[in-house]
Amino acid sequence: MRRGLRSSVAFVIMAVVLFLAADTVQAAPAGKDCPTFSKAGVKYLVATVGTGFTCQSAVTWTLKLIHDHVNFSVAGRQTLHNGPGGYLCVATNALKGDALDGQCYKGSQAYPTSGFGWGPAPP
Repeated sequence: MRRGLRSSVAFVIMAVVLFLAADTVQAAPAGKDCPTFSKAGVKYLVATVGTGFTCQSAVTWTLKLIHDHVNFSVAGRQTLHNGPGGYLCVATNALKGDALDGQCYKGSQAYPTSGFGWGPAPP
């Protein structure tokens, strides 16, 4: 009887410890698709990743960045210098010399820890 009680108590203690550990270790926050908006006849979609940006702040930055002039006569993405401090911002496509789509992020492009991206919304 005592052995069964000790096993039960040990199991409960282990379960509480694991629950508390799981509660304090959080997974990387998921991204969020923001409501679309239109500017100069283009409907844009903005998405966030991590906790650094709300939809409102990401849209505010996007409105600023889409007016950055980019030159895609050379291959590859273009670095934007008008973004939030500490973030790498790049344009990946242009429309009439403006940054049609792109992203700003911390971390790596493949594994961003915080940031946002924008582009034309699908029809």
